[in-house]
Amino acid sequence: GTLTHPDDIAALGKFIDNLSQDREDKSYQAEYRFRSKEGEYHWLRCYAVVYKRDENGKPTQLLGAAYEISNEKEIAASLLKREKQLLEAQSIACIGSFEWDMVADTSESSPELRKIFEADYRQTYAEMIQKVYPDDKHKLLAAMDEAYRSGDFRCEYRYSAGSGEKVIDARGVINFDTEGKPLSMSGTAQDITERKAIESHLFQKTIELEQSNIRLQEFASVASHDLKEPLRKIGMFSNIIVSTDWDELPEKTKANIQKIGDAAARMQQLIEGILSYSTIDAGAEKQLVNLDDIVKESLNNLEY
Repeated sequence: GTLTHPDDIAALGKFIDNLSQDREDKSYQAEYRFRSKEGEYHWLRCYAVVYKRDENGKPTQLLGAAYEISNEKEIAASLLKREKQLLEAQSIACIGSFEWDMVADTSESSPELRKIFEADYRQTYAEMIQKVYPDDKHKLLAAMDEAYRSGDFRCEYRYSAGSGEKVIDARGVINFDTEGKPLSMSGTAQDITERKAIESHLFQKTIELEQSNIRLQEFASVASHDLKEPLRKIGMFSNIIVSTDWDELPEKTKANIQKIGDAAARMQQLIEGILSYSTIDAGAEKQLVNLDDIVKESLNNLEY
């Protein structure tokens, strides 16, 4: 007992009890960890059968063999870990995998696939087709026909599950026999319902944004036209003063009238700039500008 791993003593004890109580010459098996002289535990698989009995039929000798299976156990543990990681990844990505025997019409599927299709039993191909939305059945059937020719299957369709409509992105590869007849398909199915809802929402927002941009352009066009009219009058009356009464005006008034003209010219540029900015698009030609000139112009506009 001291050489057996504490967690395996019960299993080894049951193995021994079964042999000691055997009356039918059955073969028994046990797996346990046994400590070597170096102090390391090694996995053993032991087979045993009763070899001799006393006059009462009680086992007196056993015949058996033991094999070290440490490497086998390590591989099994590694595979189990990888399978767990794969199932976790499938759950996170809402992707399930399947193996479909196309001859017998039976399939093996991962837990996530059964969760996606909300089926606690193995659906046949016909049962699955029945739950595909009528408008998408022809698309799925056409994709299957193409897969029979090329070997590659891919289709996006709507599926009626217990919780409501789902959008499924299914992909697979068909394996053929030597005569070109389909034997099986291995593949995946992903629930992309949420992604499709987001895409639809973004598409609607894009349309609304485009409509808003059109309205903005229309507003900018109308507003710039309406603003230009009083601006023209300011320029016109300023020109009348300059052309008729300029010589009689004091120098300070002349300076103010010149500033009115300059301000009107800048206002004209701003209106045209707003109109140009409202109609700009990604294809507009860009050019380098001198920021010193921009700063000087801004300071001049903020003179007062």
